Amino acid sequence: MSKHGERIVSIARQYIGTPYHHQARVPGVGIDCVGVLVCVARELGILAEDADYVTYARHARDDELLRILDAHLERLPDPALAEAGDVLTFRIGPWPHHVAIKTGPDTLLHSYAGIGRVVETQIGRSWQHRIIAAHRIPEGS
Repeated sequence: MSKHGERIVSIARQYIGTPYHHQARVPGVGIDCVGVLVCVARELGILAEDADYVTYARHARDDELLRILDAHLERLPDPALAEAGDVLTFRIGPWPHHVAIKTGPDTLLHSYAGIGRVVETQIGRSWQHRIIAAHRIPEGS
């Protein structure tokens, strides 16, 4: 794992146990899957406090999430190349709908409505077959 990846994972792990709340951005109080990425990016100093993406619906209706990620992060040519600290994007239904941070070879961290909080879990088959993209969070300048 790179030093940058280690830092991303370390920051994200501080959010474990935070309740899931759609579009929230307050670690320890409430956060959603995109909120985890936004808060990590802010702590890394690569996202301004007033920069955020909160126009998304609870259930995706198009590929907006993937377009936003492509615009701000480096998309890896193959999700299998993802390392700890990288962002995994999942299809739930017909559209890209969920993101998580890869924390190890077979683990991820995400705020998941189905569990109701931020958790670190095995990727497992139920998530593995839904991965459609992987992105790298840039290092700050």
